Amino acid sequence: MPGATGATGEQGIQGPPGADGSCISITGPTGLQGPTGEAGQQGPIGPQGPAGEAGQQGAIGPQGPAGEAGLQGPPGQQGPAGEAGPQGAIGPQGPAGEAGMQGSPGQQGPAGEAGQQGPIGPQGPAGEAGLQGAIGPQGPAGEAGQQGPPGAQGPVGAAGPQGIAGERGATGDAGPQGPVGAAGPQGVAGERGATGDAGPQGPTGEAGEQGPTGPTGTAEFSSINGYAYNSQPSLTLPPSDRVPFDTQTIDNGVTIYPAGEMRVSEPGVYLVHYEVNLNSVSDEVIGLTLNGSQYNGSNVIFNSGVNSLSSTVLMNLTPSDTVSVVNLGSVDLNLDGGDFSEIGNFFAVRVG
Repeated sequence: MPGATGATGEQGIQGPPGADGSCISITGPTGLQGPTGEAGQQGPIGPQGPAGEAGQQGAIGPQGPAGEAGLQGPPGQQGPAGEAGPQGAIGPQGPAGEAGMQGSPGQQGPAGEAGQQGPIGPQGPAGEAGLQGAIGPQGPAGEAGQQGPPGAQGPVGAAGPQGIAGERGATGDAGPQGPVGAAGPQGVAGERGATGDAGPQGPTGEAGEQGPTGPTGTAEFSSINGYAYNSQPSLTLPPSDRVPFDTQTIDNGVTIYPAGEMRVSEPGVYLVHYEVNLNSVSDEVIGLTLNGSQYNGSNVIFNSGVNSLSSTVLMNLTPSDTVSVVNLGSVDLNLDGGDFSEIGNFFAVRVG
């Protein structure tokens, strides 16, 4: 049979209460674990556990004592007739008697009394063990046993599943400000912004300091190779037009044509200089062109009220090249000789 149900163990120690709901402020560090509370009262007896598995078949018990004699049974039926006895010896022959009448059969006599019970015979040998009977139905549950003494406290059981979250507690007072966190990683560089509008032109810078005096040239390069000028009192120069000159000048291999073109007869490095006088009312640009293209570093931007502009550059020239002084602006230039008695001049010196 199944063993009796063991006594219910004591209720486990109450775990510490869950942390209060988070508040908006930064949470401070977790406090230390408080001491364990006292054991709770004995809980009610739990429901009866399921029936245990059937026990093994017990051994056959010893032969019980003989039972008492049963009641006398009813008389048995008459047995069959016994066998005929042996033939008797032939007696002497008597005289012949008269034939008598046959008598009627007599009634059957009452049964004799039963004999006494004989002594009990010796016990026979034990019979073979019978087949295992089928397991009987489970009996009704026994009454609960008396409460046993409390058992020793068992080890703390594994933590149960987390209970359903309680309702949010009231917002606690704001905790102290936490320390400043570490700087996050640098963000992805933003897209390049659109190019801003060009700012207004700044004021003209102060004149730079005079550079050191260059080495003295050889006598071969000391003379001006070509010089021309325009002695007109005034002239209006449209955009992209060349500054013209009075006459064609040819000097030491340099030719300057009246239409404003300069050519050289020998290849080399030339120091090219120009100067113009003007009376302008707006910002304009003038400079040199080499074979029709602006020559970098030769252009000059001037403001209203300036009377004279000049520029000097080194140019590597061949006999096929053409150099001119050109209005590089977008409006007319008002050239005016004024007190200078000429509106411009142009010359070149071979230096290498």
